[in-house]
Amino acid sequence: MIAVKSGFFIKQSMKRFIVRELAVHVREKEWVLPELAAKKLDIHPEEIRNWGIIRKSLDARKKENLLYKYTLWVEPEAKVAFRLEKKGCPLYEAPQQEEVQPGEKQIKGRIVVVGAGPCGLFA
Repeated sequence: MIAVKSGFFIKQSMKRFIVRELAVHVREKEWVLPELAAKKLDIHPEEIRNWGIIRKSLDARKKENLLYKYTLWVEPEAKVAFRLEKKGCPLYEAPQQEEVQPGEKQIKGRIVVVGAGPCGLFA
């Protein structure tokens, strides 16, 4: 696919797929992630053109076995993407950023920030 931007031809990105629940020990390096994703997708690691981390969380339920849990997007070669799409692998769509417009009204009163944490609400 080709897209035109500012008078230049640029290649539009290929299809990206989501790979969830990749567990890696905290001492492991992130370069093992494409291999793990390839294994989970049942493809060869060389067939992955590009990849990125969507989410990284620490699983500390077992203190003797701390793990990072990853969710990745994977961009495979075109022939592999067709196969993965046929298998029903979920596609990744990047979240759309809304443009924030500054307000024009003066804020009256006190500003209170409320958040939610592991122990409930706080202000």
